Amino acid sequence: MPTTKKSHGSGVPDHKIHQKGMVDREPKVPDASMGCKGGSVDSVTKLRVVTPSVDEKPSPKLRYGFEELIVTCRDYSPLLKQCVKEVGPPRAKCPLDFDWRQAFQMNAAGLLLVLAARVDDDDDSLVGFCINVIGRPIKYSTTLHAQVDMMYLHPAWRRGWAAINMLKANELRMRQIGVKRLLAAEPTRFKNHTGLRLRQLFKFMGYHPVEIIWEKYLED
Repeated sequence: MPTTKKSHGSGVPDHKIHQKGMVDREPKVPDASMGCKGGSVDSVTKLRVVTPSVDEKPSPKLRYGFEELIVTCRDYSPLLKQCVKEVGPPRAKCPLDFDWRQAFQMNAAGLLLVLAARVDDDDDSLVGFCINVIGRPIKYSTTLHAQVDMMYLHPAWRRGWAAINMLKANELRMRQIGVKRLLAAEPTRFKNHTGLRLRQLFKFMGYHPVEIIWEKYLED
């Protein structure tokens, strides 16, 4: 008897897009007051997150799809923390404090779109994500922009074509909603297992540098 794998949204495989259901406020997690679907955390805690070890040989196939944040928010907490720890600012100066309420509202309004990379198996493990902020800048109000606010792929999946396919899936969706200019920042702290930086990936995908962002902490 044929079996049917569980999927979210339309379940379209690889870098074709489907629509479905991000990320953690530390140490708090979404509760009923934040609007998690079903009126309680119980409806969300049934989701299972399996994070592969760096030493594990991953399945060769991932599925990419856009998700409703309010449905799968619990899945993103482990990867979000890993991402901030790996490439984020010093925790003492800028601690992780994700605003779930605002994220839910923006996601519902189509101003925050979240692409998930999941292992195409029975566990449906979340191993990567790409968070896009959609809008029209004041100085370019006639041009719809998308800013990749955060992008992360678990180290076990950084070999091969996974990152490229994730970017392709993200670009496809951005085109579908009318985005004309897609921006993505390169964290200066990031290097992969071979010492390469994100600029190699962006150049391969046809991106080019347009500005450098500088930061300064204003002490009390």
